[in-house]
Amino acid sequence: DKGVPANELVRESIFSDIIILGYQTFFSGVAGEGSILKDVLTDAECPVLIVPNEYKPIETLLLAFDGKPSSAFAIKQFTLLFPELVLKANASMIHISNTKENSIEDGELMKEYLTVHYPKINFETLSGQADEVILNFAEVQKNPLIVMGAYGRSGVSRFFSKSAAGKLLKEKSLPIFVAHR
Repeated sequence: DKGVPANELVRESIFSDIIILGYQTFFSGVAGEGSILKDVLTDAECPVLIVPNEYKPIETLLLAFDGKPSSAFAIKQFTLLFPELVLKANASMIHISNTKENSIEDGELMKEYLTVHYPKINFETLSGQADEVILNFAEVQKNPLIVMGAYGRSGVSRFFSKSAAGKLLKEKSLPIFVAHR
């Protein structure tokens, strides 16, 4: 291949179920590769799974739900793509709420959906900035995988700002599943 890696991945994502990317790609010293993550997450037409360099079996699923359709979409995509992991891993829905008004009803509907598909599910309602809440919750879990969505294409890049991405991707090396509509 002689093209721009991010552009090629985005083009191929139209014909893919999922893109799996390793952290090393984004933090190697090769010029230009650091922006591939942002470009692929922003423009991919399929879910993206970012994985650490060292494999650890997934034991916990952290399903980030903020009441928006994009987070429900990401959870549904993960559920459809990884049914065997859904059945065997412990799962926690992290309901991140900034306001209690509309999110209570949406949270209950999401709980109803998850109860049908996830035999080992528990529910946590937390408030605060999504990136901080997710990172803090993930720190106390055993071999977690984070499932999250984003509102439109700019929400993903907002989550993966340098401060959040640096902490999550470099220090923690947690696998992250991201899907947006």
